[in-house]
Amino acid sequence: MNATASRKMDRIENPGLIELIQKLGAGGYERVFLAEGDSWFDIFTPAPLHQPNLLDAIRTPWNAAVVDISHVGDTAKEMATSPQAPHTLTLLNTFKFHALLLSAGGNDLKNAFKEAYLKLLVHRESKSSAALPDDIATMTSNPAAATATFDEVCGYIVSWIGLRDLSKLNRDTPVILHGYDYLQPRPAGARVWMGGPTASGPWIHPVLDAAGKTDSEMRAIARTVIDTFNEKLRTRVAHLSKVHLLDTRETLVLAEPKNKGPSNDWMDEIHPAPEGFTKLAHKAWGPTIASVAR
Repeated sequence: MNATASRKMDRIENPGLIELIQKLGAGGYERVFLAEGDSWFDIFTPAPLHQPNLLDAIRTPWNAAVVDISHVGDTAKEMATSPQAPHTLTLLNTFKFHALLLSAGGNDLKNAFKEAYLKLLVHRESKSSAALPDDIATMTSNPAAATATFDEVCGYIVSWIGLRDLSKLNRDTPVILHGYDYLQPRPAGARVWMGGPTASGPWIHPVLDAAGKTDSEMRAIARTVIDTFNEKLRTRVAHLSKVHLLDTRETLVLAEPKNKGPSNDWMDEIHPAPEGFTKLAHKAWGPTIASVAR
């Protein structure tokens, strides 16, 4: 990364149009970015005062601002549909951005596979003689073959990028997005403060544990989902005009199985620790932003 790329971006979080006009006018910014995403971007990830996130970790060579419209728990479907999509399009029609930053798909996949495993457990408990529905059987035995689920998620991401293509001012603005890194399902939820009560999660471990999966099996399932998602992004999304897909797999050190707190590069089950976000920012996000927003 360029030695001058050491400036943290000013975050302008969920602003109204008048507020944004005023802040951009007063900031003297050399670059302005729009960030839409999930908890890896949101300032409240997973707690507002104690856990940096990916946007906080990114450094650029400029006095830059990032207009942050991300939300904890957001799905690609929510980003690409009403009421969020019309608001995004309004921003794209009103302000010229130097790049659009996107973190999407993780919650869609997490929710889909969690629901599938819950249905599997209900089916087992009912001792039903009926065959398990094909989609549930596939998602819980061979996740890579659950193509409809991955295609649906990527379809929403394509739709979100389509908002750029429809806009008046940002049709040529580059989009930068990622496909997530490998994680270890484990009983570690997000906490408001270190050692405090669990605020949310764990998200994946409980249902896999109830399904009788071992730690290594859980890790293999998560790895398959991440690999398949990255491959789908490559084939469905990366070829679109001025779209830059970041493959960050093998960047972070996996958390230890069964660990209930911060472990290696992970703060909890699905959120990197500050040093983890820094690794992601330095390896991929910072250099790509510096390259495409010149």
